[in-house]
Amino acid sequence: MAPFGQDLKLQAEQQQQLGLPAVAARHTRTRRRVGLAAVWLVALLVQLHLFGVISWPSWPWPWPWGRKPSSPYAPGSFYLTKTAVHLSEPKLCSVGKSYSGHIGVKGDEPDSPRRVYYWFFEAQVAPETAPVIMTIGGGPGTSGMANPMVGQSHCVLSDNGTTLIPHDNAWSEHFNVLAIDHPIGVGFSYGKGVNNSRDAAFDVYDFLQKFYVAFPQYSK
Repeated sequence: MAPFGQDLKLQAEQQQQLGLPAVAARHTRTRRRVGLAAVWLVALLVQLHLFGVISWPSWPWPWPWGRKPSSPYAPGSFYLTKTAVHLSEPKLCSVGKSYSGHIGVKGDEPDSPRRVYYWFFEAQVAPETAPVIMTIGGGPGTSGMANPMVGQSHCVLSDNGTTLIPHDNAWSEHFNVLAIDHPIGVGFSYGKGVNNSRDAAFDVYDFLQKFYVAFPQYSK
């Protein structure tokens, strides 16, 4: 019996003779090409949609398991404030509609609040059938309100940072944009916070369940 080291060397020589490294390399190149092709296709579809050449399929897409599940919350069963910014502060943003306020998430109590601040920018084109994009800050620890103000919403900060001006290439032209301050303790979200990503994710899930109760026309 040949020593163990010689066995490994013999196996390597046999694999090389069979062309196995070349096969593996070809598979790797194929996977890369498929991945690049997929990215290119998605980018092309987005560009064609933005230029009006194609339109997205009708929204919402059919729920694959039959009836879409309903929210476990009923209207009025949780803390909610909702201000129509375009009506209360028309000078703040003169283009489109937006709503802001707080939603209490799981564990919220009057004497121990857990409330997430949101600013919702309604799509300028067919808002009730447009998808909803949720945006948050990075870090964590950065306010999610920064994202809409630098390009995602239909109003952005002016160069001097003192006013909001209309934005011609906003995400919110064809998409509803929902910005939140997350996790609790960031920005205008206040109350008892969390100390791990798992609980932070549950807060977002609970928030969205209640958001679609507060704005049922966008849950279709």
